[in-house]
Amino acid sequence: MKPTEKNRELAALERFTEEPSRFGAYRMALGFPNSYEIGMSNLGFQWVYRLLNRVPDMVCERFFFEDGEPAVSFETGTPLSEFGMLAWSLSWEMDIVNILRTLEAARIPARREKRGEADPILLVGGDIARMNPAALAPFVDVFALGDGERRPNNLRRSTRGVSAVLPGQQRKAGKCGQGKVAVDGKAGGEMGV
Repeated sequence: MKPTEKNRELAALERFTEEPSRFGAYRMALGFPNSYEIGMSNLGFQWVYRLLNRVPDMVCERFFFEDGEPAVSFETGTPLSEFGMLAWSLSWEMDIVNILRTLEAARIPARREKRGEADPILLVGGDIARMNPAALAPFVDVFALGDGERRPNNLRRSTRGVSAVLPGQQRKAGKCGQGKVAVDGKAGGEMGV
């Protein structure tokens, strides 16, 4: 699939201070559960995207929630279901529903117990994930709590052998997370939900 016409037009206007990585063994998609315009005005989202693309061998693409648009990555138009990991930066409670709408549009089961080994791992970070992860616990595999600057290399270690899954292949055993909480890069206990 190719990027949408709107995404091509927006991408043509972007100016990077560092060109993002486009080749690597591990592929993930970082999403903002709202429109491109709102997501790209969030400096935390931009900073995490930049940091993830600095990790050796990792390629991070972006995605945004656009009502009525296909659930694909911004850069290449890759269906979100084809990534090994989907991560969201969640800053507003009202955007929780947009995460679920994105999963529905991508045909990824929302509830974590319904997802199989071929489905992406779902990670949520940001202020709302830190303040109230219980609201998303039935849907999210891993929560990243704390500063995003400490995550990229830990994220690469946790996706080893997962993000390189090709469509139709089975994910290797040991799905990371499943309701685990990561605090400052260290795995914590199960969510009490």
